Amino acid sequence: PDGVFLSSPYCNVFHRCIFGSRFDFRCARGNNVSYDLWWNQQTNVCDWPCRVQCTNQLFGSTTSTQQVQSESLAFFNNDCRAYPRIF
Repeated sequence: PDGVFLSSPYCNVFHRCIFGSRFDFRCARGNNVSYDLWWNQQTNVCDWPCRVQCTNQLFGSTTSTQQVQSESLAFFNNDCRAYPRIF
């Protein structure tokens, strides 16, 4: 289904599904800080980490092995039907 979904392995990456195609986004860095905002599943926006409950790892950390284009779209032909609808 179309909508916005949290990336299961990363707190700072979210997916937007449009017409069954998945687009991956990385939350931007907060103003005047050196870390990324995290995806807030309740408000559907990137938010301060202290306002988000997420125990997953962060994309871009030293333990991360998957690649997503930083703070921009990364196009994938993945099928979005596997994600639960958020809105």
